[in-house]
Amino acid sequence: MRAPAIIGIAAGATTAFTAAAQSQMITEVRIGQPGPDTDSFVEIVGTPDSSLKGLSLIVIGDNDDQFPPAQNGYVELVVPLTGSIPSDGILVIAGSSFSQNVPDIVQDLSFETGDNLTLMIVDGQVSVGFDVDTNNDGVIDNSPGTIIDSMALIANGSPDGFSSEFFYSDFTIGPINNLPPLHAWACNDDGSWRAGDDALGGENENPGALNANCGGGGGGDITLSEIRIDQGGTDLDEFVEIKGPPGTTLSGMTYIVLGEATGTGSGGFDGSVDLSDMTIPSSGYLVIAEDTFTLGVADVTVSLPFENSDTVTHAIVMGFDSEVTDVDTDDDGVIDTPAWTSIVDIVGIQEKVTPTSSSDEWAYGDTIVPPNGSYVAGGVYRCDPSGDWIIGDYNDTSLDHTPGTVNLPCPSDVGCGIDGRPCTEPQTGAGCTDSVVCDQICITDPSCCDTVWDQSCADAATALLVSGNPPAVELSEMRTKQSGTDFDEYIEITGSGSESLGGLSVVLIGSNGSDINGVVLEQFNLLNQAMPSDGFFVVGNDEMQIATADYALPTDITDGGNITFALVWNFTGARGLDLDTNDDGTLDSTPWDSVVSVIATTGDSLDNFTYLGAEQVGPDGTFGPGHIYKCVTGEWSVSAFNIGEGLDTPGSANPECGAGPVTCGSPEAGDCYTVNETPGCDDEVCCTLVNDVDSFCNGAGNNWDNLCVAYAINLCLPITGDAPDVQISELRVDQPSVDGDEYLEITGAAGTSLDNVWIVVIGDGSTASGTIELALPMGGQAIASDGVNLTARASLTLGSADYTVRGNDSGFFENSDNLTFLLVYGFTGMSGDDLDTDDDGGLDSTPWTSIIDSVAIIESDDYGVSQEWVYSSTIVGPRVDEGEDPKDPADDSFFSPAHIWKCLDSDTWNIGDLDPAASDPSFDTPGDENPECGDGNGGDCPGDLDGSGEVGGGDIGLLLAAWGGPDG
Repeated sequence: MRAPAIIGIAAGATTAFTAAAQSQMITEVRIGQPGPDTDSFVEIVGTPDSSLKGLSLIVIGDNDDQFPPAQNGYVELVVPLTGSIPSDGILVIAGSSFSQNVPDIVQDLSFETGDNLTLMIVDGQVSVGFDVDTNNDGVIDNSPGTIIDSMALIANGSPDGFSSEFFYSDFTIGPINNLPPLHAWACNDDGSWRAGDDALGGENENPGALNANCGGGGGGDITLSEIRIDQGGTDLDEFVEIKGPPGTTLSGMTYIVLGEATGTGSGGFDGSVDLSDMTIPSSGYLVIAEDTFTLGVADVTVSLPFENSDTVTHAIVMGFDSEVTDVDTDDDGVIDTPAWTSIVDIVGIQEKVTPTSSSDEWAYGDTIVPPNGSYVAGGVYRCDPSGDWIIGDYNDTSLDHTPGTVNLPCPSDVGCGIDGRPCTEPQTGAGCTDSVVCDQICITDPSCCDTVWDQSCADAATALLVSGNPPAVELSEMRTKQSGTDFDEYIEITGSGSESLGGLSVVLIGSNGSDINGVVLEQFNLLNQAMPSDGFFVVGNDEMQIATADYALPTDITDGGNITFALVWNFTGARGLDLDTNDDGTLDSTPWDSVVSVIATTGDSLDNFTYLGAEQVGPDGTFGPGHIYKCVTGEWSVSAFNIGEGLDTPGSANPECGAGPVTCGSPEAGDCYTVNETPGCDDEVCCTLVNDVDSFCNGAGNNWDNLCVAYAINLCLPITGDAPDVQISELRVDQPSVDGDEYLEITGAAGTSLDNVWIVVIGDGSTASGTIELALPMGGQAIASDGVNLTARASLTLGSADYTVRGNDSGFFENSDNLTFLLVYGFTGMSGDDLDTDDDGGLDSTPWTSIIDSVAIIESDDYGVSQEWVYSSTIVGPRVDEGEDPKDPADDSFFSPAHIWKCLDSDTWNIGDLDPAASDPSFDTPGDENPECGDGNGGDCPGDLDGSGEVGGGDIGLLLAAWGGPDG
């Protein structure tokens, strides 16, 4: 119904619509406004002076006098169109109160502003009350006449005909925050619909005048914003994000991926996704993902044509021709057979800068993202506000990706301090990107952090520079990556004990993905820091596990490409600054007084420059090394990538080159019980036993952390006495996005020892039901003085954990499944054991002395069929999310509870919210006493109307008996 192409019709004509394409089209609508609806209008554009005889404007909504679904297809408004299209080609229909100009047809317009509405121009005799959808299925079966044009303003894009009425046009706008836009307009050049402002007089509200163009080719302001094609492990979070004005329809657009299709060489299609029926949501960001997506809620779920380990090109195009299979027939990197009429946006993502064999592909378009080390970038995003493409983190998909919301700031616009406080020019001034300097300045001038980092803030930061000569210190050791999450990144500096480090900065120079050479990737100012008395100073991640950093920062050290590590004196630059603007391998600017120490790591195929004459260390195979250290003899050496196998000694003397790791239990480790107060580490037999269970403990002596201690106590010490009187009181296994707040709370008498107590979680494995997914020792732990012991991962934000377990071991709770949680005494099994070998719901083996407490959470009670069995008599779940029709349980959704908690007064289990932020603070209480559930009459469990201590059938009976009465 919408014209496919719109062009001018004659010299002097103001309309852009052609009679040949279509005689009349709806081009602008206002259905309401804040306050009284005095300025509702409809604008129609057509051939100047063309007759409107027999035409009507009709509005289809719902019949308020009918029960669903009979309300559908009801004509709410009919406006007979009289006369002809004015000579300027633009007709305005509005009421007598209209204030924006003089309407061509005066008729008061009354629109519903909270429902789906369909506007049509029809040639036929229609009256109010006409039913276009007699069988209420969302398809017109009773024609109102010849439909000349139509469009729909929608509050619900997926109506069911019951709770929301159907709409009857392919051209839609909305919803905006679950409501139709009050004002909408069609682009002059391509006819696509855009949402305007609710208030009158917005930029694009001009009834009676030509609408704005939207960029030609149909693209307008539509751009690719984020793309994730690969990640560590299974590719669950592949997605593409498209940015545009809220309410913009993507009619005529297709998302394509160019790579290497079979038999085509470079320029073949990996696949495509038709965008024609999609609309930019109210956030301005359309997220398209597969159904495994965990980083948020996708707007559209499809199978994405994403290939990794190759050069690929992603684009949005208009007029896609699927018959074309190869756009670069001679494989020279130039598109010679386009499969589209125009390109809306395009970005190439390279695995290699230039193809070196016939099996390599070219990247196409003007914007190219270079390789991430030896690989194609797993994820890229346009940083805000410049829109430059930046390579995202490969392992942790949540670090750099913000699907559905504004993207991360550009490296040069990161703002004041690592936390990204707001900055304006000169944002690259001294101190702005250094959290220590920034905090120091903001103590005396809060405006530098509250509003802007201006020249006065930069001047104050410059005044902190230190006069005189730098101290005699040097870089000694660094780790930039490891297997799994990079918790243990660090840089070690050695020097004389107790010497001030003020005036020194650690600066990392390399490639940030969009600029291949000379970029300041990280910089850490050592203001107010001093060398410890032992002469070893460690700058490290604030989640560092293998040692305690002297200067702990929430940082993620870039590890792609060649990196120059420099220790400089009086640094005045900023993170994100390009020091080699012409990419010739020579620094064009050196924003420091002098270089104190420098070293570089090499090995990735990115082949970017190193600087300052640095000694080059690497590669580690074909990769940049994850860990390097300065040997006792003075030369630098590459160590093992895996920490447990390497020679990491942050905060202590480095070993000889090529030395083996000093492991717990070996004679070189010394008496670890005395040194580190860690039972078991100095016992070679116990140490071996623990290392067999947890290889992390098989590192240097300071690798023996609280989890290794717990294993040692529970595995090596004799079991004495009876099991303690404790119980599980609360746990969380899931939340939106990354599960950083998983925890399990145990309650009991203060001081109760948890030695020989284990948390055992039974779920599924390769052998179906009954597999131990987690066996976590609680040795060395005790119930705190408040009667609670809280076990959680280091990333917990909801409270303070008594027992913090390592990052790689703290993602211990599976979600979206049936799980049984046990507290057991005297456990002798192992994680991965199958306790229900015949999968009949009964435990065939019980490798423990006794069960102290248990609780199971379920997604479904279809045990042994679609879901695994559970092994506790206490069962909580499933969590039920009602569908669109609250009267129809068939459209409800069932989930495993994300959070459960036990009433303090009745021991009744309750289901909490998926999102901790959405919960009443009294319900998500890790580490604190749980709420009481009361008697159902104003207590903390309002659903318990009969005071039984739980919500059940009796409460439903009381609710139904009081329905509609004065009790509410």
